[in-house]
Amino acid sequence: MVSVTTVKPDFPFDPACVIQAGEHPFIDRESYVYYREPRIETVAHVKKMVETLGWQPREECSPELFKKIIKGLRESKRLPRYVRTFLD
Repeated sequence: MVSVTTVKPDFPFDPACVIQAGEHPFIDRESYVYYREPRIETVAHVKKMVETLGWQPREECSPELFKKIIKGLRESKRLPRYVRTFLD
C-alpha cells in the first residue's frame, strides 16, 4: 500500500508518479504517490479496518492509473530497498 499526497509549492516531492486532478475520482488536485513508506498489509487487516470504519473504500483506480503507479514503483528513487527486492 502506498499513500497519495498533494503536491505543494516549494516543497520537494517524488516525481516518479504524479497524478493529476480527475485521474481518479478521489484526486481533486495535483498529487503524487508517496513511495518512501509503503506498507504490506494482510487481507484480514484491511477487511478489519474497513469494517470498523477505520478506512473508507474508494473507487478502484483505472487500469491506466494502476499501470502508472506500478511504473512509478520501478522509477522512484525513494522506494525502500526491501520493497525493490520484493518486486524483483
